[in-house]
This record gives sequence, structure tokens and C-alpha cells, in this order.
Amino acid sequence: MSFCEKHDIGLTDIIKEVTNADHSNPLHKELITSYRDDNLDRKNELQYIFNLEFNTIQILKLIEKNRNSLKGVFFTRRGNSGIPRTWEQWELIKGKCENEGIYFEALYTPSTKGKGVKDKILLWRESINNCF
Repeated sequence: MSFCEKHDIGLTDIIKEVTNADHSNPLHKELITSYRDDNLDRKNELQYIFNLEFNTIQILKLIEKNRNSLKGVFFTRRGNSGIPRTWEQWELIKGKCENEGIYFEALYTPSTKGKGVKDKILLWRESINNCF
């Protein structure tokens, strides 16, 4: 049994698909293969380069279905800088949690940039413990 199964933890991604990614396009390939979230919200003049399909409806349904047992909902991003479309989806999810009285919080990204990994683990534990 995995850690997540043992502790009833579910994971999902807000972004379901980048529908127009073209791996033969050098710019697309460069942007899509990086670990920078803001690359998915880049614009070419006034138009977004990538079309994003979100998992928001499915996430909201999961929250609704499990609202009596769900302890918390977390987003691994602290700020909305450079990701307006994704942040808008998080705001919808947060609103649902607020309405249902479910704890929610934006966590520091698990990447190794910024704060050290050990510091992030402590912050994550503290946030998760706030659910109980």
C-alpha cells in the first residue's frame, strides 16, 4: 500500500492538457519542456501561445462528493505571478472549499528552487496538520 493510499491522500493537477502543444515547433518545445509554470501562460502579442484544458470541473465534483470526509485541499503554488489562467482555476476551487467549510491553502512549490527542501517539508507538515 502506498503512502497516499494509507493516508487517504488524493493528488491531481489543475491543468489537464495543453491542447495545442506542437513538439515540432522549437518555441513550443522549449516552453513546454521547462519546469516554469508561467511558460504555459506566455503570450505572443495579445494571444496566449498555449490553449489549456483544466481539471477544475472534475476537482469541484470530487470536493462535492467528498465534502463530509475531505480534510483539506492544497495548491503547490504560493502566488499568482505569471499564471493568471491557472490561478483563476485555483480561486474557483478555493471558493468551493470556503463554501463547504473545507480547509485550503497554497503551499510552497516542491521544487528545489527558493527555500530548501527541508524547510518546505516542515511548512507542508504544518499546513497539513492545520486540517486536523
